[in-house]
Amino acid sequence: MSYLTPAAAQALLTELTCDAQLAVDPREITRSRRFEPHDHVLLGDIVVRRFRHGGRWKYIEQDIRQAGHALARFGLDLHDVVPVQFYGAGTSAGLRPERTDWRGAIGSYLSDLAPGQSTAPASLAWTASLWSSTRSLAGTFPLRLLSHADGQWLLPRAYVELLDRWREREEDLTARARICKDCGAQGPSGYEWRTLEGTGYVTRCPACSAAGLPHYADQLAGRTYKWAKQSAHRAAEYLCRLCGARRAYVWDHCHQPTHQYVRGPLCTSCNTTEGRGPEAAFLQRDGAARYLLHCPGCRRDRSLPDHHYAAVAGAHLAQTERRCRLCTAPPTVTPVPGADLTRGPLRYTLTCSRHPWETPWTASVPADQARAIVTDLVEAVLADDSAR
Repeated sequence: MSYLTPAAAQALLTELTCDAQLAVDPREITRSRRFEPHDHVLLGDIVVRRFRHGGRWKYIEQDIRQAGHALARFGLDLHDVVPVQFYGAGTSAGLRPERTDWRGAIGSYLSDLAPGQSTAPASLAWTASLWSSTRSLAGTFPLRLLSHADGQWLLPRAYVELLDRWREREEDLTARARICKDCGAQGPSGYEWRTLEGTGYVTRCPACSAAGLPHYADQLAGRTYKWAKQSAHRAAEYLCRLCGARRAYVWDHCHQPTHQYVRGPLCTSCNTTEGRGPEAAFLQRDGAARYLLHCPGCRRDRSLPDHHYAAVAGAHLAQTERRCRLCTAPPTVTPVPGADLTRGPLRYTLTCSRHPWETPWTASVPADQARAIVTDLVEAVLADDSAR
């Protein structure tokens, strides 16, 4: 079986559909799908599965070839058209359409091109812009197939039927992805029960995730990430140390250059939250700072990883800064991008919900003060641990 990287799969799909009558968007293959409700990509009504292989997302070459050939053969009679009524962001108080509501999505695209003009072309120039639009839906370019006559928008009948089939298959895949693999219970919509394992995401309810899996009890305490990767220990043998609800997938570790110690096994959702999400949001989680201190280096240095400093100092500003002496509302504190302790103070923009008409103001925290604030937080967490 031959696997393709997303980039290679996109290139192959581009080659196979270059002369297709249906305008295909090969970028659908390489779009980030971290929070998608299932592991499939739909190109029109054709379903292609993504797999994890060698620690990376891949496609099976034969699947891409079959999809490309099917799309290339798809016939469109541009004279056999049907009227379609669109609605979307421009006509529904700014609400975005549901994921599979293709009429709402196209209406939203039209409204974005010319607000308030989604029912008829605003000009010949605007009509021409439809043909050059890169807005895609179901791996196709719907605006390029639009025409307008007698006050109505028209689409080829075969394309309308294709989008209806896409909607049905998308909704079916989403519904199936909500079903617990082990007990068959139906989970909430979205991403909550999905855990990355083996060749892709698996849906398990909290009870099935916990069944037979122990909680992590510092089995790798003091070990480095390099040691853990080379050992026989697998993170998937444990529950996630942070949420405790899903099977772990990776060994999370401190990224400080002189530390690199394993902190514990995390599921993909919690690992992403700590490493790529807003640091302020992560530190608001119960026990987040305590979790970071499972790194022996951070405990020894009475510190946290550098990328959390701006969030800790910002939380301190939210407690101490006010718009005026009489204001009791804590401000919203936003770090200025590019903050770096090695290049001077951490800078922030502040706004107050009690004074929304006022111009935002700025504040800064010197590097030494930021380090002291972090040290105080660490000492408080360690003192709480000792008191338990």
